[in-house]
Amino acid sequence: MVHDIDVVFYLCGVDKCEYKGKTADHVRRHKATKAAVHDIDVTFYLCGVDKCEFKTKQSSSLKNHKANVHDLDVTYHICEVGKCDYKAKRAANVRQHKANAHDIDVVYHVCGVGKCAYKTKTAASVRRHKASIYGVV
Repeated sequence: MVHDIDVVFYLCGVDKCEYKGKTADHVRRHKATKAAVHDIDVTFYLCGVDKCEFKTKQSSSLKNHKANVHDLDVTYHICEVGKCDYKAKRAANVRQHKANAHDIDVVYHVCGVGKCAYKTKTAASVRRHKASIYGVV
C-alpha cells in the first residue's frame, strides 16, 4: 500500500531499534541479518580450517571463503588455448583472460565521438578516454 493506512506494523523491539515491518517474518529476517546489530536467531557457519576464525550467516559464503582462501573444493576453469596454462576459480575470469590475452570473443567498445578511431576491450576504458580527451562525462 502506498500510504500504509490501516497497516499493522511489527516492531523490532530490541534495544532502541526503530525498525518496523509489515510482517512478523520481515522483523525476524531483520533481527537475523542486520549487520552485527542484533544477530538474534542466527545460525553462523564457521570455517575452522587451520584455526581460521571466519564466520558467516550464509552457507554459500562459507563455501566461497573456503575455495578462495583455503583452496578447498575448488573447481578450476582452464583456458585451453594452445599451450596457455591460465586457470581461474571463476569462469568469467577465464572469458576475460581469453579476450585480453588471445582476442577470443572480444567485444570492442568504440569512442563514437566524431571520427575518433579509439576502441578498447572495456567500457570503463572508453569512458575514461571520452572524459580525458573530450570532457564527456
